[in-house]
Amino acid sequence: MSTPNLPKVNGAMETKDLVNLVAILIKELSWLLTGNLDVKNIRAKSITADRLTVDELSAISANLGHITAGLVEAVTIIGSLIKTADFGQRVELSSSENLLKAVNFSGSQLRIVPDVAGTPALEFNNGSGSIGVIFLDTWGLNLVSSLSIAISSTMGNLDLSAGNSGRVTVRNWGQFGNRDTGRSLQQELSELSARISALGG
Repeated sequence: MSTPNLPKVNGAMETKDLVNLVAILIKELSWLLTGNLDVKNIRAKSITADRLTVDELSAISANLGHITAGLVEAVTIIGSLIKTADFGQRVELSSSENLLKAVNFSGSQLRIVPDVAGTPALEFNNGSGSIGVIFLDTWGLNLVSSLSIAISSTMGNLDLSAGNSGRVTVRNWGQFGNRDTGRSLQQELSELSARISALGG
């Protein structure tokens, strides 16, 4: 017996036929209720249950609407947009933009983008556009801003650039230090100045 075969009652049945029909119904119900009731036996537009426990739900293809769950565990989840909140401060993973971003209440964003100069990058965005990126290419680590300010580590060198109209500045020469000697550039300049003065310069 693979599927239930429930008999139908008609008005022409005699008492003996009805007794036989009840026996058949009891047999079919007994078969169903002893572990043979499965999804192949059910055709329904809706199911309402306090608890539903199954070994596996496979090959589900449907618009499931709004789902609320305490915990979702999966091997792979593919979605067009995953975010921690609808608006305001949130984190978003978007398939249309192919990026992961953290957004604050002002709209400023920190984004992980898949391709800047051929490599993934960390991008700073003010909500209207990119204002700076950090990326690692075959030459080294680069920090580039929209204000033409750049820091790059290329072939063992550290390059600083402030653009055509800017300058690379520090608070004072004491901010530059020699790691090997422990002395600052200001100390070296002061000592050199004292020697020149001693020579009558």
